[in-house]
Amino acid sequence: MRVQMENFKGQKRYAKYSSFKVGDAGSKYKLTIGGFSGNAEQKPKDCSDLDPKHDPSGVYIIYPTAGRGFNVYCDMKTDGGRWTVLIRRTDGSQDFNKKWLQYEKGFGDLNREFWLGNKYIHTLTTAKNTEMRVDMENFKGEKRYAKYSTFKVGDTGSKYKLKIGGFSGNAGDAFPHHNGMKFTTPDQDNDLANVNCAVQYSRVGAGWWFGNCDNVCFTFSYANNKKGLSGENLMQWVTWKGSEYSLKYADMMIRRS
Repeated sequence: MRVQMENFKGQKRYAKYSSFKVGDAGSKYKLTIGGFSGNAEQKPKDCSDLDPKHDPSGVYIIYPTAGRGFNVYCDMKTDGGRWTVLIRRTDGSQDFNKKWLQYEKGFGDLNREFWLGNKYIHTLTTAKNTEMRVDMENFKGEKRYAKYSTFKVGDTGSKYKLKIGGFSGNAGDAFPHHNGMKFTTPDQDNDLANVNCAVQYSRVGAGWWFGNCDNVCFTFSYANNKKGLSGENLMQWVTWKGSEYSLKYADMMIRRS
C-alpha cells in the first residue's frame, strides 16, 4: 500500500507498506499493516535532508539533535538547494544593533532579514562536515558568490570561535582575516583590536567574528551610501570592489558536505 501527501506549502511526502490487509465484516474490517518505507515520518536534521524536487524554499522545522526542533529558512534553489540560511540582508528592515544574548538566540524575520542564532549555528556545524556559501548583490545589480568547504562555529565556551577555509567562487576570499576569531558584540569585546570593532568608527553596533576589525561583515548598516556613511560602517566584502558602496543583498548559508 502507498500513501502520497502534499501540504499547503507544496511539500510532498510518501509512505509505503509491504503488508496491508483488511478483514471481513465478522472481524469488523480489522486492519493489519506493516513494513513501512518512505519519507513521511522523517524529521529533517537540517535543510540537507529535504528534497529540492518536492520541497520548495521556505521556513521549515528542523531537528539536528534529540528534543525540540527550531525554525530555519531553507534555500532549495541555489546551487542544488538544501541550504540552511544563517543570515540574510535584503532591505534594511531589521536592526542588527543587538547584544550578545540576542545574537546567541537569534532574531529577525526568517522570510526577510535575520540572524539565525549562534547557539543554533554551533549545533548545525558540530556533527558533520559543513560547507558555507555566500551570495551578494550590489546596487548596480552585479552579483558575486563565495563558497567555503570548511565552516564551523564553536560553542559558547569558545565565544563561538569561527573556523573557515577552502575558498572558491568569484568574489575573492575575504574571510581569512576572520578565521579563528571569536564572536564580538557591542557588549562583549572579544576581537584583537584595541577598540571594540562592533562600535568603532561611529558604527551603530554589530555582531561578528572580528579580528583586527574586518574584511567582511554583513551585520553593519544597510544603506546605498545615501546616508553619508563611510565604507567602514557599511556591510561589504572587501575583496570585491563592487561592494564598496555597500551591498543591496547578502546571505550566508550552510549545507552538509
